[in-house]
Amino acid sequence: NRLHAGGARVFLDETAVAGEFSQELLHGLVAADFHEDGDTEFYASRAETAPFFYEAAHVEDLDANWLGARLVSLYGANNRLGIGVKVTLMADGALRSQVVDGGSGRAGQNETACLFGLGTYSGAAIVRAYWPNGNSSQHYFGANQYATIEDTSPAVADATVLGYLEYIVNTGRTNWYFEWETHYWSDPSL
Repeated sequence: NRLHAGGARVFLDETAVAGEFSQELLHGLVAADFHEDGDTEFYASRAETAPFFYEAAHVEDLDANWLGARLVSLYGANNRLGIGVKVTLMADGALRSQVVDGGSGRAGQNETACLFGLGTYSGAAIVRAYWPNGNSSQHYFGANQYATIEDTSPAVADATVLGYLEYIVNTGRTNWYFEWETHYWSDPSL
């Protein structure tokens, strides 16, 4: 077990302090920024005893910056939590990337926001989101915040889809026609 060292932003070996927990099986582990301060905490559900919460001690005067990105699909063209979105961040000449994961196993899903450490860099970062449906967007955000990236891809309102089949006698041809409504502006003259 390695617990966060209060003022150094490093992990120290604290197996002896954790006691019996070091020998016990886990059912799941969740990594999330529970306090929304840029520090990742861990919540571990254990097999035979109470769950355990590893809290990161935030140190205000430490010069360590961060940027979080939350993904939202407004109209449902992609899933609403952004699962499957690849997020890249370019800051201070370094490229970082994460993929929003839906989790796996029992009690094993992390938060869906992406959290990037920026170190001492405090300027603007270029953030790109690559959505599962092929759409992408680019944004500029400052450090030490959670920014929301919205996917505004058009989505089909499922209840409005109509399909028509036209059979042309003596030709053996069929034509399919579909009509639907979207939550997106379009030019009806097209």
